[in-house]
Amino acid sequence: MPNLLHNSVFSYQLLILAFFLMPFTEISSQNFTIEPIRIEYINPDTHKLTTLTEGLCDIKAVELSRVDNYFDIFFTKHQDDDPDDINYFFKLYNESPSSNWFSFEDELRLVGLDNGSYILQIIGKTNDGLQS
Repeated sequence: MPNLLHNSVFSYQLLILAFFLMPFTEISSQNFTIEPIRIEYINPDTHKLTTLTEGLCDIKAVELSRVDNYFDIFFTKHQDDDPDDINYFFKLYNESPSSNWFSFEDELRLVGLDNGSYILQIIGKTNDGLQS
């Protein structure tokens, strides 16, 4: 797995810290796990699109270039007729935690972020009210 943290001048970089709330726990009657199926970003060293599909549970941070600042994370698609279908929500903040959650389908794309460190939190909720 590539090392996603680099020793470069931080003022020219963006850092996204990804947190999946209650991540990677076993499914029980009270909660469930959401796991990304793919992460894409533009590598700040090569300036090329990097796609990750393995070891996603181990990724805690991704560094982005100030110029090529593109980050995309994919989850399982929605099935409207499935009562266990998952609705996804995120919040992104850099200094103080946000209380606002925003919904997204199965893909969350972040581009054009200002310089700095960001925390990305993602949760899933089923139509039956269970939350990850």
